[in-house]
Amino acid sequence: MFGNPLTFDVKEATLLLNTFTYWYFRKEVVVMDLRLIEYLIYLSASVLLTVWVGRTLHRNGRRFLVDVMEDEPLADSVNRLLLVGFYLVNFGVAALLVNPSGGVGSPADMVQTLATQLGVVLLILGTLHLGNVFVLNRLRRNQQARAYARWYHEQVDAKSIPTTETSGG
Repeated sequence: MFGNPLTFDVKEATLLLNTFTYWYFRKEVVVMDLRLIEYLIYLSASVLLTVWVGRTLHRNGRRFLVDVMEDEPLADSVNRLLLVGFYLVNFGVAALLVNPSGGVGSPADMVQTLATQLGVVLLILGTLHLGNVFVLNRLRRNQQARAYARWYHEQVDAKSIPTTETSGG
């Protein structure tokens, strides 16, 4: 294309430069599109999973909390606080995992990265759920032990109090 380095055609140099820029720009656009698609899919799936699991736990955990706390307004407040904490932790983790591996080379890499990221989010959701169930189960056991102790002391106190019977005569 360029025979003599001292003399060259400006049109040919412009064409070469534009071809290189066009090729480079097109390659970057494809990679950026894959990365953007990955981010959108990952964030959408993370938000949907977190909200679905959070609402399910909130709805079905209320009965358990009312049983443990024996105070319905308090149980509802704790349930809402647990939901907010659940959302904050999971959305924070999802945001931190947006780009742990860098660039995406191909659609297969994108699917692999998405599967790994969503797997981590699901493991964290499950771990938090099991942690909540463990803590609430401990609270429930303590509550049941206190209720049994109250009942037992009432039974012992009732037997130890002598009854006075008056005889007619």
